[in-house]
This record gives sequence, C-alpha cells and structure tokens, in this order.
Amino acid sequence: MYKNIVMETAVATVPHWYSSEYAKNTCELFVGKDIFSFQSHSPLTPKLRLLQEFIQSSLDNWISKMPASPTPRALQQVEEDIAVHWLEMSNPAVKWNKFIAYIEHVRFRTYENSRVMTNLIIGSGQGTLSLADRTIQKIVDPLSSSMQVYFRVDRELRFLDYQEILWKEVSESSEYRFIPEFLEPFASILQAGEFSMHLHRHGDLFIMDSRGLLAANRKGRWHVYDAQAVKYSVCDIMGGLTLGNNLFELMFDLSYRRHGALLVYDPEYKVMGQVVNPQSIIGGESPSPDAARAMIAPVIRDIQLGRMDRLVKKKNLFLEIAGLDGAVIFNDQELFAVGAMIKPHPSLGSYLGARTIAAQSAYRYGGIPIKVSIDGEIQILFGSCDHEGRTSDAELTLM
Repeated sequence: MYKNIVMETAVATVPHWYSSEYAKNTCELFVGKDIFSFQSHSPLTPKLRLLQEFIQSSLDNWISKMPASPTPRALQQVEEDIAVHWLEMSNPAVKWNKFIAYIEHVRFRTYENSRVMTNLIIGSGQGTLSLADRTIQKIVDPLSSSMQVYFRVDRELRFLDYQEILWKEVSESSEYRFIPEFLEPFASILQAGEFSMHLHRHGDLFIMDSRGLLAANRKGRWHVYDAQAVKYSVCDIMGGLTLGNNLFELMFDLSYRRHGALLVYDPEYKVMGQVVNPQSIIGGESPSPDAARAMIAPVIRDIQLGRMDRLVKKKNLFLEIAGLDGAVIFNDQELFAVGAMIKPHPSLGSYLGARTIAAQSAYRYGGIPIKVSIDGEIQILFGSCDHEGRTSDAELTLM
C-alpha cells in the first residue's frame, strides 16, 4: 500500500497530472508489480518526460527510506527531491539545495513579531558574503520584505547587490504569463538565465524565471510547473484557447490573494436554472439584480472572459467580485450572476463546505466549476474523455 502512496505523492507534485478512468494521454509509474497510472491533457513535453524518468528511477530509493507508515515529513522529502531536480533541469549551476535550506531557516524566523519575508534574484557573477551567514541575520532579515526590494545574489547565495524596483521599470506584459500578479514587478526585470525566489507573508515560497513560475512550496507541499502544460490543460478543459488563457491568469491571482472564490463556466445555461437567489442574476435572459448589483451591473456585466485580447482593463474588477460569497456564473460573452447560490444537486453525496457543495452541484448540472479555497488551493471539476469519446469524472488540483 505504501508503494502506491509514494507514487501518488510523486504524481501530485506535478499539478497538471490527474487521475481518471478515461483520458487521451495515460502514463505509468511502477514498483515491481505495483502500477500507478496518471493522466495528462497533452502528451508529456520533453522536460516532463525527463521528470517522469527521474521519478521512476528514484522510486526504489524513496521507498527504501520510507517508514512502514509513511509520515508527512517523509513524503515531503519525495516532493522536495522532485522540485530540486526540476529546478536543476532549468540550471544545474545554481545550488538549489543551499537556497531551499536558507529559505527553510528564514521561514521560521520573525522580526518584531512579524513573519520574515524575502526576495532574491539569482544571477551571474561572484558574490561576497553568503546570506546564510548566521552573523548577519538580524540585519538581513527585515531588509527585503517590500514587494519591490530585493537582494541580488550569485548562484551560491552570495551577496551581489541590494536594490529596489522602480515603478518605471514595471510593465504590463502583452502575453499570457504564468506569474502571480503580485510578482509582476520582478517579472518585469528578470533577464534570460536569471531566477527569483520569494518567501511570502503567508509562508509560501515561489521560484520563477522570466517565463513564469517554476516551483512553489505552499502549506508545506512542493509543486512544480511546466507553464505551457498547465495552460494547455486549462484551455482544453474550458474548450477554448482565449477563455482558458484568461481564466488561467485569473484563478491563480485569486489563489495568491488567499480569497476563496467559485467560478462556474455555464455555456449552455444549465446551472443558471438552479440559482436560488434571483437577485444575483445580472445578465442572461431575465436579469433581476438587487439594488447593489444593479448599481454595478453596467460596469461588470460585459466582462467578456472569452475576449480575444488579454483581460487587463477589468481584471481587478473581476477579482474583486469573485471574492463575494456565492458563485460567479458566466459564458464567453458575459457574466450571468454574481454571488449566486446554487441549489444542491439531488445526486450529491456527502461533502463538507458550502463552496465545495456548490462546485460539485454546478458540475453535475452541466457547468465547469473552478473552486478556489481560502488557503489557495484550486480545483477544477471536468469530464475527461478518451479517443473513443468515453468520459469519466475528473479533477485538476492546482496550488
């Protein structure tokens, strides 16, 4: 049994891999006669194929070190090994283990009763004193907590410079990038071959390059990302490139804001018939908003998540309304409802939490729900189909 737990843990470290009875792309890990299958929306990229091979070659070693009852710490080591290998594939010259060890020490320190945060940019050059030197921590700890201040270090964590990002250096990208909104200032100045590490006030760690997020450690769990594969997965689930791209950005911004939300894509108007508070309906065939929603409806109703250009001008409006209690229900062209309460589906089993019950119900009624938990976890419920058209329930869980 513990062999499957180790393989399941390894697969879960790559969030865009999932489990389903039917799918177009199925891969396997095995230990002896024990086989663990997982699915992917697209064939594995060359980099993900190499990662799968690393996981397969490491299974025997991980299992040999695993206690009879696998502990969270032992399983976290499996995840960390995968994350370090993934980062080494990006640049083996960076001493990733040294950086991660440093962040682990910083994560448990406080300065004047506040959690220590830090921002590092890793680049070329040869630095001087290591930031991990214990004699300088009282000075270093509070010095890069602002989201536009950072230490520039070499590939061995040695000090190169202490800098600030100026507003004139921050630019809005015209391309879809897998980067949380609050890290856009750093994305604006990262050069090819450079990396950045960010320890957030929630204790989350993010590692990225100029193209997007590479790895993250949230709630003590490691996840690695192939940005193109994640984006393709979301676009495939939503059935459209433009809609998928816009939602790709929005749901991750909601996740990193730590605001719970429920987004429901309802292209065939099936979920709308199950809304029990008609005052939440601002669009569609028969809008009947209450006073507050009627006041803002002209501004937000025409937010088109399926628009051809990036959703930039009204992005923050959408993020704000998505944080309201209830669901945002939409199609490609307009928002139907804001703060909608969805009637529980009659076939619904036992679930805890109002948002989870609403998401499961929306899926059973025929929508595609994206549930963002207040702790940052993203769950997309969808139907996974194979080449013969057979479909089974599936879930993509992203952090």
